[in-house]
Amino acid sequence: MTNDWSLAVAVAAAVVACVLAAFSLGRDGLPDKASAGADMAELVPANVLIYVHTSLDTGRDPVRQLADAAGRFPGYVGLRKRVVRELASPDCRRATVALRSARDASLSLFQTRSGAAVSLLLIDQGGPRPTADLQRCGALYAANVGDTLAIGQKESLAVAAALHDGRGVSLAASPLAKPQFERLPDQRVVDGWASVDGVRRLLAPQRGILGFVGVTLDRPDLRGLAFSVSPAERGATLAVRSALKNRAASPIRSLDTVLARVPADALAAFSTQRLGTSLVRVGGALSGAGGGASVLAGLPKGVIALFDRPTSVVLQSAKPAPVMTLLTTTRDEAAARRTLATMTPRLRTLFPARVKDGYVALATRPAGLKLLNAPSAPLEDSDPWRATIGAGGSDGASSLLFLDFSKLLALAEQTGLGSDPAYSSVRPDLGRIKAAGARIASSASESTVDLTLLIP
Repeated sequence: MTNDWSLAVAVAAAVVACVLAAFSLGRDGLPDKASAGADMAELVPANVLIYVHTSLDTGRDPVRQLADAAGRFPGYVGLRKRVVRELASPDCRRATVALRSARDASLSLFQTRSGAAVSLLLIDQGGPRPTADLQRCGALYAANVGDTLAIGQKESLAVAAALHDGRGVSLAASPLAKPQFERLPDQRVVDGWASVDGVRRLLAPQRGILGFVGVTLDRPDLRGLAFSVSPAERGATLAVRSALKNRAASPIRSLDTVLARVPADALAAFSTQRLGTSLVRVGGALSGAGGGASVLAGLPKGVIALFDRPTSVVLQSAKPAPVMTLLTTTRDEAAARRTLATMTPRLRTLFPARVKDGYVALATRPAGLKLLNAPSAPLEDSDPWRATIGAGGSDGASSLLFLDFSKLLALAEQTGLGSDPAYSSVRPDLGRIKAAGARIASSASESTVDLTLLIP
């Protein structure tokens, strides 16, 4: 469970860029089921680092829903124009023409046996085409491989041709990736795969959002992950299905009790099965940040252990700055009070704490202790929560994450972020997102993340 927070944050950060990119290529269609991408995965080697497949099928209702959502983002038109411009190379008209009528396209990055790093673009052509000699296609080469037009280096085209002839193990047949693809939603615009090497070698070293996603997804037990983008009733959903190294499965306990005290006006809320170990990690990561957060790792072990059970981390608006509260439950209030009393006077000043009615709260300011009282309007009964996470309670989830995007953006701008040119360039797009909610579940060998954006 200790990686759930990092995973949830990574998905929340990546989903906007992923959805916009998906709409740019998948603007014309979505299959009733996502089996169309399986044919292309048969031409991609099982050791692929990164694989992304996009449906380009036409005339499907879900696509109109996605296109409508995309049209609400001011940056969408510019992004689409850039994608088209980059594809319309005068030296590779064959690719441009094929994309106009294609039902599917995919891009993959992998290494050949010789160690060469290569790319492979596959474009569906609607049926088998005669095999022809390699043709130059800009800086790359192009050739027909079965039903697809393959574009890449000579080495990558040779790999696709060998897999088409039944020589080698494809991504579609991979015993690692195949079960994760099968767990993805049927109706999706984009799906793909990132191996653990792909996460560590291609994403983590990058700057900006890709590097952030790579670092936070690089959990020690990760073996690889499949992902997809699908339409939602009021926005879009990103699904991530991860294969993990076998480990002892932790029992899943209900999060409903700690959720019940989170008010509807919360800026953000993260509820998880166990926060104790993660609390140490967060404190260590913020050791140079200053303020109360910088000494989280210095809390007594007994205090940290109090939150090694279902806990909600809640961020609320307050003046002069937001307040963060950790809220959990206890069966022994007297023992919890004795444990909190082991905090030094300085820690008690930085983190006011209180025990009441079977709950334990620790906050960055006294105002945060109000979570000990049942709210008149709980977050889980609010429309944004129901639209992004659902109305089924915790329902077996190991973690739940909710972000009120509109309120968080307003708060960020009050701290001076609004004057940042990079932020200003994406502010109109981010402003279209009302809220985001993620449901996370983990087992001994797999994890599941479904994050939904509410786009009014």
